[in-house]
Amino acid sequence: TAQGVTAKSLTLDVTGSLGRVQLKGVAEGVALPGMPPGLFAKAPLLLSADADLRDRVRPVRFSLHHPLARLDGRADTRGPLAVTADLAVPSLAPFAALAKADLAGQASLHATLRRQDTRLQVALDGRLDTRGKAMLARLLGRTRLTMTALVNGADMEQSHIQLQAAGFSADVSGSLRRSVLDYRLALNLRDLSRLVKTVPGSLSLQGRVHGPMGEASLSADGAALLTMPGFGRQRVAINLKANGLPELKNATLALNGRLRDAPLSLRAALDGGKTRHAKL
Repeated sequence: TAQGVTAKSLTLDVTGSLGRVQLKGVAEGVALPGMPPGLFAKAPLLLSADADLRDRVRPVRFSLHHPLARLDGRADTRGPLAVTADLAVPSLAPFAALAKADLAGQASLHATLRRQDTRLQVALDGRLDTRGKAMLARLLGRTRLTMTALVNGADMEQSHIQLQAAGFSADVSGSLRRSVLDYRLALNLRDLSRLVKTVPGSLSLQGRVHGPMGEASLSADGAALLTMPGFGRQRVAINLKANGLPELKNATLALNGRLRDAPLSLRAALDGGKTRHAKL
C-alpha cells in the first residue's frame, strides 16, 4: 500500500552495471483510491525505471503502463529537481461507464515541474477529444487545458488556468497566499444548446473570489443572450454571490431581463450549514 494505492502482488527485478540501475516490475490486482477495486485489477500494471548515476544530473526515466493509461517521464534527481511526464488515456469509456455516461474519446496530459530555490514551477498541457450523447461530451468535444503555477510552501504565489472546449471557455487566474484566496474568473458558453438543446444562445460571466479560506466570497456578473425563434435576441442579466468558500455557506442568484418578449425577474437564495435551505 502506498498513498492509498493497493496491489495484491508486486514483483520487482533490479539490475545494475557501470553506474546504471534498471528496475522492472509487475503489479497485479492494483486498486486506486476513489476508483472501483476491479477497474485496474483486470490487467497487470507494468513498471520500469532506468537511472544513470554517472550523468551530472542523475536522470531517472520511468514508466507505468496499463491498458487503461500510460505514464512515461523523466526526473533529474541531482541539482534542482526537474520532472517531465506524459500521461495518455487511450479510451475514456471505461471511466465514463462508472457514472453511466455515454461518453467516449481519448485524453493526454504533459506535465513539467521545476524547482527554483524554495519555489516549484508547475506547467500542465492537456488535450481531450470526447464524443457521445452525455452533456459533458457535448460541452467538451475537442478540449485543451493549460495551467501554470508557482508554488512556495503552502502558498500558490501565482496560477493561471485556461480551458478551451467545443462548448465553452474558462479562464481563472490569481493566488493563494497565507490562506487568502484572490482569484479572477471568466466563463463563456458560446452555444447554450449544447447544455440545453431547446435554449439557443450564449452566456458569459466574469467574477472574483477573495478572502480567507472558509470565509472567501464570490461575486460574479454577466448575461445570457438568447435567440428564441420568432422573438429575436433576448438579454437576461445575471448576478451571482456566494460566501464561505470553498465550502458554500450561502449564495444568491438574480436574473433580470426578457424571455419570449415577457419580463423576467428571478431571485434565488441558498443558505444553511449541513441542512440547505433554498428560497425562490
